[in-house]
Formats: sequence, C-alpha cells, structure tokens
Amino acid sequence: MTAHLTPFEQSHLRAATAGARIIESLALNNLVTQARNYESDMSKLGNGTPPLSETVHIGLMWASVSQFAEIEE
Repeated sequence: MTAHLTPFEQSHLRAATAGARIIESLALNNLVTQARNYESDMSKLGNGTPPLSETVHIGLMWASVSQFAEIEE
C-alpha cells in the first residue's frame, strides 16, 4: 500500500528537506575550509610541503570531508 502525500505535505517535506540540505552544505563547507586552512598553515612550516608528522593528520581530515560528502549524496 502506497501512501500519497497531499500537496501541503509535499510542500512541507520539500521545505524541510531544503533546509536540511542547506545545513549539510554549510557543514561540508566548514570541513573543507578547516582542512584547507590547516594544510596551508602546515605547508608554510615545511616551506611548501607539510611536515611528515602532519601528513597523516591532513590526510585524515580530507578523508573525513570525503566520507561526509558521500553520506550526503
């Protein structure tokens, strides 16, 4: 049995979904900004290349960005 939504319910659902997507986009943008800034700061310490001690941390930051983006699709 398939439930059908009224036009009002459809409109409400679309509005709620749009709000959630905006929040998710802002969160993803924040993760990207943090990773990019951290990588840039660490690259300055290493004269263009992050110190080896920070490469794992930077890689994990970008991996979390990637995982979050995949979840949101």
